[in-house]
Amino acid sequence: MSTSASAGLGVLLKDASTAVIAEVLSITGPGITQPTIDVTHMESTFTETITAGFTDYGEVQIEGNLLPTNATHNNSTGLMADIVAETVQAYTLQYSDSGTTTASFSALVVAFSTAAAVGDKLSFSATLRITTAVTWA
Repeated sequence: MSTSASAGLGVLLKDASTAVIAEVLSITGPGITQPTIDVTHMESTFTETITAGFTDYGEVQIEGNLLPTNATHNNSTGLMADIVAETVQAYTLQYSDSGTTTASFSALVVAFSTAAAVGDKLSFSATLRITTAVTWA
């Protein structure tokens, strides 16, 4: 049986300058949730009445090989610099499907951590909190 599924290999995360965030190994997100607000009142007819709250596009989590001097990782122009400066930046996820689907959004880097262990690679993880709607194209 054939499939139209695409491999995760080749998905790219680009920053506002369209630089590819280097050596990303995994990407989770974006997602979307629609919270509700209970507006039931004394004249409601025995059913809960709800309305939509603010749409939440959540976060994008990434993990990758840490390149401390790379322009997309370092503390002067990269993800480390963005978290310290509290910079909201435009990002684009470019998917690996044949139509090259993209998801564009602005986000604030809210977490950045590194890891190093004997016999293993230097790695990083980062969390981008989405601050706008995600535009799919």
